[in-house]
Amino acid sequence: MSARASIDIVFLAHQVYTNSPKMISFRTCRLFVLMVVAMLMLSFAPSAMACLKKGKKCTASGSRGNCCSGLCNQAAGKKTGKCT
Repeated sequence: MSARASIDIVFLAHQVYTNSPKMISFRTCRLFVLMVVAMLMLSFAPSAMACLKKGKKCTASGSRGNCCSGLCNQAAGKKTGKCT
């Protein structure tokens, strides 16, 4: 989900709230807060999947993450290798 889509959803929710003649219910407020938290978590998800820098330990299977270069030098019989 892009940042623009997140802003549009928040703006729409704000318009619905301000144009309604009655106050927003507690249940609706909880749902809105949950949606905002979920969008924030999704927006930070790619940073958790960052690639491994040169010289970091890696495995050819990618179980420790993938090298930024795409190349993990792992010798036969060794548990780990190094990103190049």
